[in-house]
Amino acid sequence: MADGFVGEDELQEEPEFGEIMEADGSPSGTDSESDLEFSETESEKSESMQDLKWSEGDCIHLESIKDAFDALLGTKKRVDSENPTAVKQDSKNEIGPVYVLPLYALLPAASQLKVFGAVPEGSRLVVVATNVAETSITIPGIRYVVDCGRAKEKVFECSSGITRYEINWISKASASQRAGRAGRTGPGHCYRLYSSAIFNDNFPDFPRPEIYRAPIEGTILLLKSMNIVKVTRFPFISEPAKSDLIEAENCLHALSALDSNTGCLTPLGHAIALYPISPRHSRMLLTAMQIGHHYNVKDNPRLLAYAAATVAALSLDNPFMIDIASEQDQDSKCEGGASQNMHSTGTDVEPVQGKADLEFSGGKVNASLGIKSMTERKELTQAKKTHNQSYRHPLSDALSIVKALRAYELSDDPEELCSNKKMHSRILYEMSKLRKQLIQVYLVYSNEKETSGVSFCQGFTVADVEVAWKKDGVHCDLCIKHETVLRQAICAGWADRIARKVNMIEMAKDSSAGKHKGRPYHICATDEKVYIHPSSSLRKHAPEYVVFNELVRTSRPYMKLLTSIDVNWLVTHASPLCTFSKPLSDPPPWYDSIADDIYCWVSPTFGPHLWQLPLHQCPLKSKKHRVAVFACAFLQGKVLPSMKMLNQYLAADPSTLVVSSGSVQKRVIQLLHALETMSIDSRSKLRSIWEVQTDYLFQEIVAWFQKSYRLHLESIWAVLKQEAQLDGKTLFAKEKRKKRK
Repeated sequence: MADGFVGEDELQEEPEFGEIMEADGSPSGTDSESDLEFSETESEKSESMQDLKWSEGDCIHLESIKDAFDALLGTKKRVDSENPTAVKQDSKNEIGPVYVLPLYALLPAASQLKVFGAVPEGSRLVVVATNVAETSITIPGIRYVVDCGRAKEKVFECSSGITRYEINWISKASASQRAGRAGRTGPGHCYRLYSSAIFNDNFPDFPRPEIYRAPIEGTILLLKSMNIVKVTRFPFISEPAKSDLIEAENCLHALSALDSNTGCLTPLGHAIALYPISPRHSRMLLTAMQIGHHYNVKDNPRLLAYAAATVAALSLDNPFMIDIASEQDQDSKCEGGASQNMHSTGTDVEPVQGKADLEFSGGKVNASLGIKSMTERKELTQAKKTHNQSYRHPLSDALSIVKALRAYELSDDPEELCSNKKMHSRILYEMSKLRKQLIQVYLVYSNEKETSGVSFCQGFTVADVEVAWKKDGVHCDLCIKHETVLRQAICAGWADRIARKVNMIEMAKDSSAGKHKGRPYHICATDEKVYIHPSSSLRKHAPEYVVFNELVRTSRPYMKLLTSIDVNWLVTHASPLCTFSKPLSDPPPWYDSIADDIYCWVSPTFGPHLWQLPLHQCPLKSKKHRVAVFACAFLQGKVLPSMKMLNQYLAADPSTLVVSSGSVQKRVIQLLHALETMSIDSRSKLRSIWEVQTDYLFQEIVAWFQKSYRLHLESIWAVLKQEAQLDGKTLFAKEKRKKRK
């Protein structure tokens, strides 16, 4: 909410220094009022008069405030009480125009500096400011402060992850700070648009500590890295609620940073704790580089540059200037006019209270503050969409910001670019600095011993990353492989903020689905239905699964900064939130010759709502079952290719090792027992055994051949031991090429 600051040119008389006035112009009550003694009758009379005053409505107060502004603008003329038709010419009303300037955090630096500049001759300075002027700066020449007593705060709910903007009363300490803005360089007044009763009864003494109003998983991660396992017993100065501490630990568990059994950090958790950013952003950066290292993605310096840029983009506010009034108007029509029109500048969504807000003082104040008519606002909205269209990425809002950030850094005149493209230059400037810092931090900590359990991309410098970032100019788009890696990394960082589109059958059952514009989504954390924010580039095609950075509640819950994801990524990057079934018998488990491991198919579900996911392959865990599958694969020639030539001489089908549960055949029992004794379930383990005992398993395997052909095994036994020294890619290179064809 905005407060008004009035310059010294309009000062008519010398009031007391920093005097506080109430809305009716009377001095504000102080603590000394409690020393006055009233009879019970007088007290009751006073209360009844106060109730009567407020029961008549706020019209008197609004009229008095409007009259005050009219007088300030010089438009209100004095009328003679004896002759109402005669208008007196008062020399005091013949004053100059009002010079009105805005002041808020997202305002460009050049516009912010105007409040410190010279005021046009004959004009009176009026600064309409947010609470950024409460303590951060001192504007010279301000004699009057109009304090509304309100502030819009960002409130975060740990239980649901929802962020909403609430307009609440400020604290008494903040009110004192606002009053102190009046008369910093001389005498001044502070006009409070609330009574002393509201001040005493409704205002808290101090603002709530930040730990109550922001996510605390970063704090919990820091405590865990200091080997403080039981964070609920830690003596916080301002202790958070126990439920918030539990939710923070659940968040770290979802990020694979916390072991759910021991409560200690995993190797990945220790790596995440090294970075001076939130755990989500650290997880995203590390995952992107891990994927690049694991799959040998080419041009890793370029991947690191874009990964750091994506982290910076999601760490700060949206740089695009957004006006979603037109979209919200359409929503209001769908809802029967129940919802309010919403207006947003920057990233905040703030309700417009009524027509009076847009037409106050005959539009004269509005012109100074830049408030436009509804038609002009719609035209401005369309212009912003057109200007930003070149940066829109169809699969990720985060990558849209990355494209804008890259254009900002490569531009010869960044300020002009931001002005033409309707972007906040200050936010992009901070993103640029954060991106460079993250690159330096990553390259420093990639050699830390504490991250030994995490794979890092190495072998390049900061200069290499910057060259890759600027390569091919502004119009060069990121390759599809790098985009996929970044989207997977975003999925890993916000694994507990997944949303699934409501299908048509569910929409048909829900009678309220048609009242809202846009396709509703289910989120994994709660049962509430949410919608894609109108500013998102994903709103038109509405992907099946999305991950959102923030959930904001306005007229309805909106997801912001969305990224489309593949549902198969959830079992890889959000495995702590997945529940897996027992290994399926159909299709049966199998041995992978290239990976030298045994896999099976499972049926996974995701989240507390048990969303059904596609079948997923994972390593088989049962030791007994692994040995049986390996034995079958060995006899079929899938472990060592030379065995495949002898399949025609086998006395029994190798599949009986897997199918025949509890078989009494001697050859089956002997082979499985020999493998289980030495825990042989892979080519690498077999190689280790043969290096010590060269003839191990010979008798057990010979028993599977027909008696007249057992000499064939003896002739190739030395070849089998040689093949065991090679890896799967070398042994089965021909088969791999055939599969590709």
